[in-house]
Amino acid sequence: MDAEIQGIIRRASVVSAGLGFALGPVLTADGIAMLPVQAWMIASIAQARGRKLSELPWVAVAGATAVASVVRGAANVSLRMVPRAGRLSNVLTAVAMTRFVGWYTDQTCIDPEHPPTVSIRALWRELTTRETPEVTVTEP
Repeated sequence: MDAEIQGIIRRASVVSAGLGFALGPVLTADGIAMLPVQAWMIASIAQARGRKLSELPWVAVAGATAVASVVRGAANVSLRMVPRAGRLSNVLTAVAMTRFVGWYTDQTCIDPEHPPTVSIRALWRELTTRETPEVTVTEP
């Protein structure tokens, strides 16, 4: 993945993290607010790869987004009631989902005829093999 694509995904991830933090307490509000961010990211990646939006296999991209949303929801449900952990989980899963959708979109733009397989295993592999942001937690 080249630096331009990484920058697009990084910017979208930062915005998604902010939305996850700010809107996390309101059930599904952050997920809805992330939709335009992810739409911008997908369009920007397609443009950077020289693709028209009409050339993308939208069913595959929507499927990848749906799988990532389900995984994110499952992860957040388990920690939602724990103070601080629920909000941290929401932020981290917002970033992870955005990164996965960005990676998937990039791979799909490279070869629209053969988009990557979407599965929980593929999502896990992508999240565990990429650069992980360093998180520092300080106590007040």
